[in-house]
Amino acid sequence: MPTSITALRIFLILIPGFLTLWIQESLGEKKDRTQLESVFIIFLYDIFIFEIYLGFLGLFPKFVPIIFTLGEKEVNIIGISFWNVIVFLTISIILGIIFAMFNVHGWHYKILRKLRISYSTGRISVWNDILYEYMNYYVIVHLEEGVRIFGWLSDFSLDPRDKHIFIKDAKYLGSTSKEDVEIKGPGILITSESKIKLIEFLNPEEGESE
Repeated sequence: MPTSITALRIFLILIPGFLTLWIQESLGEKKDRTQLESVFIIFLYDIFIFEIYLGFLGLFPKFVPIIFTLGEKEVNIIGISFWNVIVFLTISIILGIIFAMFNVHGWHYKILRKLRISYSTGRISVWNDILYEYMNYYVIVHLEEGVRIFGWLSDFSLDPRDKHIFIKDAKYLGSTSKEDVEIKGPGILITSESKIKLIEFLNPEEGESE
């Protein structure tokens, strides 16, 4: 029984860091990691969360443990009060959102690039890097057999191995002998099966004149 209680305590301690990492990757890019790397990041987040908690401990309700009865014994499993749990979860959620914003916008990497410490953007691929940068631009997507689609880049897949993009106000561009064909409806979803060859990004004034 003591071993099970210890394992449960360790699991509960890791929950705030796990929640932070889950929110961060749900709102931004999910990077491939080994289980050991994920546990290490969760552990670091837990330390950060606990340090924040301890720094503002005087503002929170006093430490009152929750006692559970297991058989004939009373066992302090969680060791903190209900309000402490709410505080930990709140800190975890806020940090997860902040970390996701940093990952999506790459603010910390922009500072490092300006200082010439690193040239990395922090994103997992050039696909994500370029499409994040030029989101909501007019584009011309070139597919196989000379098919070209013009429209407003509205959305794209975060996984570069599964390249999907959604184009609003889309139309097929004809050749010199054929007219353009407008797509009736909100737009067109171009999947990886369409085999995108290249994407042209147009200046706003060029896109409007197409």
